[in-house]
This record gives sequence, C-alpha cells and structure tokens, in this order.
Amino acid sequence: MNMFTKIGSSTLKNKQLMRFATGYKATYLYVFLSVIMIAIMIMVVMNNYDKTNLVNQVDATQNIVNCTQQITEYTLGVETTVRGYLLMQDDGLLEMFNTNVTGLRYEMENLRKLTAKDTDLDEEIKTLSTTIDYRLSESSRLLAAVKAKTITADDIHTSTELGRELSNKVKKLTKGVNAYEMGLLKKHKLADEHNDSDMNVNIILLTLVVGVIVLLGFLILALQRGKNKLAEEVAKSNDMFSGIFMHNPAGIFISRMSDGVTLNANQSFLNIFQYTSAEQVVGKALSWEHVLVRPADGEEMMAELKENKMVKGKEVEVNTQLGETKWISSSLLLLAVDGEMCMLNVIIDISEQKKAEEGLKESNREMEAFTYTVSHDLRAPLRAINGYAKIVLDEYQTKLDEEGESFLHSIVSNSRKMGDLIDDLLAFSRLGRNVMPSEEMNMHALVKTVLEERLGTDSDKVDVKIKTIYPAVGQQALIKQVWVNYISNALKYSAHSENPQVEIGSYIGDNGMVYYIKDNGVGFDMKYYDKLFGVFQRLHTKEEFEGTGIGLAIVKKIVNRHNGNAWAESELGKGSTFYFSLPLIEPVAKKS
Repeated sequence: MNMFTKIGSSTLKNKQLMRFATGYKATYLYVFLSVIMIAIMIMVVMNNYDKTNLVNQVDATQNIVNCTQQITEYTLGVETTVRGYLLMQDDGLLEMFNTNVTGLRYEMENLRKLTAKDTDLDEEIKTLSTTIDYRLSESSRLLAAVKAKTITADDIHTSTELGRELSNKVKKLTKGVNAYEMGLLKKHKLADEHNDSDMNVNIILLTLVVGVIVLLGFLILALQRGKNKLAEEVAKSNDMFSGIFMHNPAGIFISRMSDGVTLNANQSFLNIFQYTSAEQVVGKALSWEHVLVRPADGEEMMAELKENKMVKGKEVEVNTQLGETKWISSSLLLLAVDGEMCMLNVIIDISEQKKAEEGLKESNREMEAFTYTVSHDLRAPLRAINGYAKIVLDEYQTKLDEEGESFLHSIVSNSRKMGDLIDDLLAFSRLGRNVMPSEEMNMHALVKTVLEERLGTDSDKVDVKIKTIYPAVGQQALIKQVWVNYISNALKYSAHSENPQVEIGSYIGDNGMVYYIKDNGVGFDMKYYDKLFGVFQRLHTKEEFEGTGIGLAIVKKIVNRHNGNAWAESELGKGSTFYFSLPLIEPVAKKS
C-alpha cells in the first residue's frame, strides 16, 4: 500500500515522472498496474468465496448439532418406552417405541448425509450407526421376549443394563461429533478473520491503484492532447478502471473532509444502503448521525482516522435509506483529491455473518444449558443411590452375607466414580468459558506445592528430582491444574515400580518454554498416541489404574488456551515423559 501511495503523490509533484508519462513507457506502466489490479481483484473474489463458505459451515454445523440432539432424544425415548413396557406391559407403549425407532433411524440417516463429505467423521458415524442398530435390535428382541413371556428376570436385567450402556455410548458419540464440528467451525472462523483483514487491505490497494491510474490518465491527456492515439488509449483505460470501481463487490465512496460532500460512490455502496440512484448520494453531505445506530461509533472512527490516517475493519451497525438495520465492516483512508483532503470509505456488508455468529452463540448457550441441566439432574439419583446404599451398609450389615455386602460396596464405589466423572465433565466444559487474567508465575514454587499436596506423607516412597524450572506467564490456577494432572499421573503409573522415580524440569525450545515430567512407570504403546489427549480415552483399564479419562484432555485444552502445546513420549514398560510448552517470556529469552 505504501508503494502505491508514494506513486500517487510523486505523480503530482515530480517533473521527471511527468516526462515519463508523455513517452511510450506510459503504456507499460498501465499494463503493469492492470496486472496488479487483476491480481488484487482475484484475491477479493477468493476472500468473498471464503466468507460464503463460513456461512455454509455455520449452517451445516447447526444442522448437525440439531440432528445429534434429536438422536439423543429419540435414544432416550427408546430407553424410556422399553422400561415403561417392562413395568406396565402396556401395548400403547409399543407404539411409542416404534415411533421413536422410526425417528431415530430417520435422524441417523440424515446425519450420514450431513457428514458424508467429512471423511474424518467416518469412523465415528459408523460406530454410532452400529451402536444404534445394536440398541434397537436388542430392545426389539427384549420386548418381543417379554410379550411372549419367554424370558427370565435375570435376562431382563442383563438386557436392560446392556441397553443403558448402549444409550450412554450413543450420547457420548453424538457429543464427540458435536465437539469435532465446533472445533472445525472455530478453525474456519479464525481463517475468516484473517481473510477479512486481508480483504480490507486488498480493497484499499485496489482503490489506490484505480486512483493512480485515473490520475495518470488525466495527466497524459493534459500533456498529450495532440496525440490522438495516446488519448484514445487513456480513455479506454479510464473506462476500464472506472467500471472496476463502480462494480467492486465492496461498497466504496469518497467524500471531502471539509464539508462531508460525497464525490463518488459505486453501485455496491448504493445497494448496501438501498439507494436507487447515485444522484441521491453524489454531491450531497450524508448525515452519519442518522446512518449510524450508535453515533458514538462515528466519533471514534473519525478520532482514529485523524490519529492514524486510516481505520481498518471497524464493525458498526447502520440504518439504510429504507430504515433497515445492517452490520458493516468499514475501513477509512485519508487521501488528497485535487489538492483537498478526502476520505475513502470501503464498506463490506457483514449482516449475514453477524446473524450466523449469533446463531452459533445461541446454539452454544443452549448446549451449555443442556449439559449443565443433565449433569445436575444426574447428581440427585447418584446421591440417592449412594445414600441408601450407605444406610443399608450401616444398619443391615449384620444381616447381609459377604456377597451382598460386596455388591453394596460396589454400588457406593461406582456412584462415587460417576460423581467424579460428572465433576470432571463440568470442569472440562467450563474451560472454554472462564476468563482469568494472566500473570507471571514462579513455576518452581508451583511444582513444589503440587508435589506436597499429591505426596503428603508418602514423599519418602518416591525419588523426585526437580531440575531447573523457568518462570512463565499465564493463568496460574489453570497451569496448576496442568501440573496436578501430570504429576498425579506420573505418581500413579510409577507406583508399581520397584523404585519409583520422577524427574521434573524445563528447557528453552524452538517455539517457547518447554516443561516436562518423566517417570519410570508402566508407560504405553506409542501406536495408541492419537487417543492419549482425547476425552474418555484410556490406555490402561480401570482395574489397573483409577481415573475418569478426562485429565489429559483438560491439560490439552488449558495449554492450547495459553497458545502452547502438549505432547508425550513413552515406551511400554519403561516409563513416559509428558511435555507442555508455553510462550517464552522476555527475561528468560534474554538470559538464554
């Protein structure tokens, strides 16, 4: 942009450039600028195409979220009607069961179509479809057997538990599909934000190129009136670039700074503000106090324009000529036209993008409310199960045999695990919403605090070595949780070693500060590495090591929020090393 600004300024002041413009080399300059203009136009069109893709992605994600919610609801309906029929033997519930089966199969087929082009979801969709088919076949078999009275109470209990497990698996799979779609949408939105920035710069560059060419054309006409051939070429060039200005996909208008009178406006600007002709705008001073929904936005933009000579991508809400409200992205630039300071305003209509963003936010709010409600509704029956089980243990223990007492202990233990799982799920969902200030952290002290909390009186059972641990900047409460999860895992998985050893340290890597914790525990097979940081992904059984399978997913999410990364290296039977990185702070960088 600076290059074209300098060319436009020197055209008016530099006599050497005037002499250049009168010669045959002017034709080459036009060709050169035309090539630049066409390249910029191509980039603008590509950016518009990317923006359309974002809107389509938002719609597709919304449809998939709605579809998975329907699948969850129909799955719950199947489970409810099966249980109801087992209790009441009411044939009316069979009709409700068939209705839920039909709806579930329809929504599953709809989900296949919606995700057909996304090969990354093939395995999840296949697993979900197989699970649903298995759930429905088992439910139909159970209902038929109950109706025919050819099934025992134990088989009914076993089938009911299997159905519940399959329903829970369906819910987990639909949540996984939703999480994937939301992540994909976030990536597209980040790319779109970069495209918006590039598009504004490209449009300003394009406008400046057009301005330079038009000014150069007038200069050639003034100095070479006697050369008809040159005059005709200049006229053709002016017509061509005037057409580009008028038919630019972004709304563009130029107004004088002294009195606000509009000197020119293209068709896109007229369309955005719903004017029927240029005569309604050109030669008149637009009252921006009436155009802007928030007049204060205009004051802020003018103040920034005077200070920085330009305003880039300011999003404001405006009223059109017909009273309709729209959202626009406005970029301003000061330039001189015929010796007067003027303002170039490039406008992009982002109303559809805003609607899509609001729709996505509303979907997120609904999903958060749904998660919160389900999680808290699950606590009440868990508390009841746990409470009644403890009462039976306390008051009827002498009347129970060893097997009955074992069953009750199992109920208490599993209800506690379910409560821990709900707590972890809520903590995981809150990570994306909570915002806390960053601060400089003494990582060495933080690690020692976590070790004291985790080890307690067992500090002599583990050989812990703490190497150099550099400070970092971040949200201390969240980074502490990273250390809690890493250190807890290291202690847990090395507990069965003959001489448990843990080493903690840090070093300066290529892309920031790297922190690590190394143990000599059981390790894991690296071929399963892709599952390591996923939700509910475990590389060891619950019987071997306790856990909910969410800890490392929380680590990954926290570190990503700090613009870092988390990874691991391991060898089965020889221990593991877990890493995470954070941006390098300046004092440590200078020290290194």
